[in-house]
Formats: sequence, C-alpha cells, structure tokens
Amino acid sequence: MELNLAKKVFETEGMDEDHFWKLVAIADWPKRKTDDVKIEYMKMLNAKEADQFHNVADRLSSLIDQLVGDRNPAGGGDDSHWDMCRHIVGMGREEYYRHLGDYSAIKHLGETDGYTECFTYCIPYEDDYKHLTPKEMREWSGRNAKEIRDFLKIDTRAVLAPSVTKKLKELADIFKDGKKDISLITANKEKIVTDLEVLADYFEKERDELPRKFPNFNHWQFTNLISDLEIMKKLEEK
Repeated sequence: MELNLAKKVFETEGMDEDHFWKLVAIADWPKRKTDDVKIEYMKMLNAKEADQFHNVADRLSSLIDQLVGDRNPAGGGDDSHWDMCRHIVGMGREEYYRHLGDYSAIKHLGETDGYTECFTYCIPYEDDYKHLTPKEMREWSGRNAKEIRDFLKIDTRAVLAPSVTKKLKELADIFKDGKKDISLITANKEKIVTDLEVLADYFEKERDELPRKFPNFNHWQFTNLISDLEIMKKLEEK
C-alpha cells in the first residue's frame, strides 16, 4: 500500500519518477556540502522545476511521517523527526522504498542517529531564484541593520556588557553600509560571523538573567545572508 501511495505522489505532481531519483542521486546525500548541491540544482533547474522537485520530496517525506505515526524513533522534537524523514528520501530510491516498507528499518535509523540534517535544504525554493540578486541582498542587509538598531533601542546600558553593545553597534553599521554596497558584507565576512557567534553564546547564557522585554537574538537571520551571498556569487559564475 505504501508503495502505491508513493507512486501516486509522482502522478499527482506530474513528475517523472526516474528523473526525480536521478536528481536525488546528484546530492550524494549526505556526503556533499548542502550549498554546493543547491547551486548545482539551481544551474540545472528553473524555478518551477525546483519547486516541483521540492514538493515531491516533501510529500515522500510525509509518507515516512505517516508510517511512523505517534512513534518517535528519532527522539527529540519535530525537527529531529523531519530530519530523519527527509534523510530517507535523500538516501535514494532503493533505500527509500526499503524504509517505506519496513518500520523496523526506520526505527533503527532513528535510534542509532543514522540520519543527517536536512536533505531538503539542498533543494532550492522558487523564491530563491527571486531573492538571490544584488538588489535583494542589499535590501536584506538593510533589514538586518534595522533589526539590530531596533534591538539597541531597548535600554541596554545597565544590562548588557559594554563589549556586547559595542559589537552590536559595529554590526549594525556594517549591515547599513552593505545596503549601499553588498560587497562590504563579503569583505567583512570573518568579523560578522565571529561576532555573531560571540553574541549568540552571550544571549544564550544570559537568557534567564535578561529582562523579559528583550527579544530573542536570532543570529541565523544574519548569518544566512552570508551563505546566500556566496551562493549568489557562484551562480554568477555559471
């Protein structure tokens, strides 16, 4: 029955099954770097094709989720569970159908931490083709600057360590300049990444000591700009 449900996914999404699994094989999951695979897919596929590829991968992952049900072999929360489901798709056709037909194989994979986060990160979304442009990157940099400046509007003088406030102000200035010239973000990559790691550690350790008015400091929204800039640069080399 599970096999028939998988076949139905390809029918309803209008995607050739052989073509899908050939695309999956390109990833050589989980050996290759996620961004390298994503770049290769973006050079091969247009936005609509990538979106279709993503939809099929998600629906096949959902069939694994349905088979697992309320059982939780991956442990942890939803993220771990879905990492496992998507990893099984990334393993390729043979392994996918083997696991789809045998819960004990899924159970073993989950309980032995035999899965890697997260296969579908390799597959571009349709929106990736729109925002991986210099104009969009500059606007993103401007949003980052505003986010940090808004954070600093909270009265930090008696709460945050002076070195933390200093790093936040420096990062806001870099992102502000990046709104005009995005190459400045790449030029300051090492400082940005290093300072964000320091800040993330600080806010994680001090979370319970800070007043409740402080929002969460999500450093990924800033570091993701760095990785997407590198993807954009490599795409321009095609």
